[in-house]
Amino acid sequence: MSLLSRYILVEVVKVMLLACGVLVAVIAFGAAIRPLAQNLLGPFDLVKYVALASVPMLQFALPFAAGFASTIVLHRMASDNEIQAMSLSGLSYRRILRPITLLGALLAGVMLVLVLAVVPQFWIIIRDTLTRDATRLFIATVEDGRAFSSERLQIFADEIREVPPPPGGEASSRLLMAGVVAIERGHDGSLQTEFTAELATVDVYRLPEGTFLKPALLDATIYRDADAALIRVPRAEPDAVRIAGRGFAEPKFMTLNQMASALARPARYGPIAERREGLARVLRTASTWRAIDAALDARGGEGALRLEDALGRRHYEIRGGRLRGDRIRPRSGDAIRVTEFVEGAATREATASEARVVVAEGRVDQRPLVELLFVDPVARPVEAAASDAVPRWPPRLPALHLTVPTEAVTLVEEGDLASSYAALIEDVERGPGPASALAEEARRWAKAIDDEQRRLERDILARATQRVALALSAPLLLLLGAVLAIWRRSSTPLEIYAIAFVPAIINVLLISSGEQMLKGGRLVTGELVAWSGNAVLALVVALAWWRMGRH
Repeated sequence: MSLLSRYILVEVVKVMLLACGVLVAVIAFGAAIRPLAQNLLGPFDLVKYVALASVPMLQFALPFAAGFASTIVLHRMASDNEIQAMSLSGLSYRRILRPITLLGALLAGVMLVLVLAVVPQFWIIIRDTLTRDATRLFIATVEDGRAFSSERLQIFADEIREVPPPPGGEASSRLLMAGVVAIERGHDGSLQTEFTAELATVDVYRLPEGTFLKPALLDATIYRDADAALIRVPRAEPDAVRIAGRGFAEPKFMTLNQMASALARPARYGPIAERREGLARVLRTASTWRAIDAALDARGGEGALRLEDALGRRHYEIRGGRLRGDRIRPRSGDAIRVTEFVEGAATREATASEARVVVAEGRVDQRPLVELLFVDPVARPVEAAASDAVPRWPPRLPALHLTVPTEAVTLVEEGDLASSYAALIEDVERGPGPASALAEEARRWAKAIDDEQRRLERDILARATQRVALALSAPLLLLLGAVLAIWRRSSTPLEIYAIAFVPAIINVLLISSGEQMLKGGRLVTGELVAWSGNAVLALVVALAWWRMGRH
């Protein structure tokens, strides 16, 4: 029996490998059609892309190749009465098909390793191959009439062409565009700034951290949504964006260990980390307002708000005010007092009817940046100043920071993230006017974090279910082809394979449908649909085995 088992195994494996090679080549070339049509692949890149894509395509080709091989080999053996001779020699069908069963178990293990550990790594390599040539990717996207999107920047253009990069610079290439529209979005995805220009250049920098684009728009018109401002400048330069490099891994690109790590530490997952940073910005801004309010109210209202410039040589003290909304208004009388100090010595003083405070996003050594805009400032000489000239006072003091750090914001990493932030948000509500107004924004960020975590959990469950179900379909198809070939030995191999092919295709469609249901949150229905295809295959195998035993 060991000789017969080796004979069956060798014949099935030979046909399976041959069929798998043909199927993989066809599917891989089919996957390369779209990037080839978009001019993202050159002649040499095409060969590399097909070679890389062959590995992920094994997960689809192996089950069908296994079913085809068992059908061809066992049908030939049944037609030549080899199976009948084994049966008449006293061997049961279970004993005859034991090598097929063992091969199916081995194939299931290979498929599980393939889909859970190997294929995700190759998807990442394929993605990086397509995005490595940033120039070609950018040109192909714009010429196709689509917007090129990366991180928070979108760029449209009527025309684009590559020109030599500026000599002596670090840019590896330069793109010249005409009829340009660039849209810059905020951290929450909202429209922040819109740029329009007749001409623009984009310099491409290839650095160890990744590939970056640095756009520059000439004679540009800028619209800022925050203050509804429309201005025209001779040159506008949006922030550089990265289009290739180490980005966060989506569930599609995660191995089994990475999926488990993402579920154990969701705060490190890219989209969740971005939303956590958005919540942290809101909480830090709220703590800044509390620090400003506490400084003005210190010592029964006699306290001073102290602000420094970036170099630390100059600082300002504001007295006699209280925080009302985002403005510092006089506590008593009709003016607040502001004193400027340079290296510790008072140089200028001023009074103002009020001062508007703008808290910026930037921070220096955990100290928040603020901007002061004075209303009706009136300067007056300082007695200790050496000059008798009446000083002038600027209506705007930008890029100042508090002299003491505001409270640190520590965000938890595990558990129900939104409920974990409840105490922080309640603390925001109890703050002064501008801080309490941020509570609703903080709730939106917390809800976004919780929603993204649930989406991550559903996506990982969907991906894991799809991979395992697809892996287990391979041994079922292998066994189904063998049993059908023995039972229907009077039919042609093509007819037999067609019978097995139909439920196999239905199984793939059901697995894909169940995956989408799981992503949409329909967990019970999604799992039932995803596994129903394999259940049907197992039922067909059992039915065919029963009929084979009777005949």
